[in-house]
Amino acid sequence: MTHTFVFLGIWYFFTIISNESHIPSGLLVPGMITGAAIGSIYNEIRIGTFGWDSNPDSSAPIFLGAAAFVASYTPMTYSLAVLVMETTNSFTILIPVLIAMQVSQSLSRLIVDYSIYDRGLRLKNIPLLRQQIPISS
Repeated sequence: MTHTFVFLGIWYFFTIISNESHIPSGLLVPGMITGAAIGSIYNEIRIGTFGWDSNPDSSAPIFLGAAAFVASYTPMTYSLAVLVMETTNSFTILIPVLIAMQVSQSLSRLIVDYSIYDRGLRLKNIPLLRQQIPISS
């Protein structure tokens, strides 16, 4: 499990560095890898500490972690769920992925009301469309 923690720390550090250096490197794949590492740590704790291995597909927490982590900072919902479903070749994982993504997105919106893409647009002073139509007199 220590290898997974080291991998998570190094990968997360380099993801932050590449994101803040304004080099176009993307956020989807690094987020999915970081989330998968978190899901793998959860899976190792679940099996090692509690012995909960009743799930025949023990890789499900890894995919759920990847989807939930990316959903926490992006506005992607259904497209990300379909992407994870296609990656696993399993239709049965769709409902748990949607639930994990909804919980993750709801918790992140309680802390911050905008996504990482909205933050980038605001930092670059790019005008956004308004939520309401202005009333002209």
